[in-house]
Amino acid sequence: MCKQGKARRRGKANEYGLVGKLRKLGTPDAERVPLSGALSQLPGDVSAPSLGTLFEAKVYALREVEGARYARLELNWIEKIRQEAARAGYARGVVAFRGKGQRQTYVILPLEDYVSLVREKENE
Repeated sequence: MCKQGKARRRGKANEYGLVGKLRKLGTPDAERVPLSGALSQLPGDVSAPSLGTLFEAKVYALREVEGARYARLELNWIEKIRQEAARAGYARGVVAFRGKGQRQTYVILPLEDYVSLVREKENE
């Protein structure tokens, strides 16, 4: 089995997993973007219109060094999804990141977006 095919399947499974988690958290309109990454007209990996959010879903192997676990994070992922989200009319684009074999998903976004989200919640 080729490495690319394995990585592609793992990525697709991660995207469907993110959709499932978002739906369990009360976001029924969350859905995987078909052919994500293959066509520039279809940005992001997962969309959640009710959250105004487009997600780039990433799963990577963790490395352990002297008892600490590390994962690779590429800053261009954040800029790319933010630009794609803006072009597609979403309020924000975020990276949903999970370590391979881990259950917890983390969302990575700029500080300004985080503060805006907290303020929106406070004003509800």
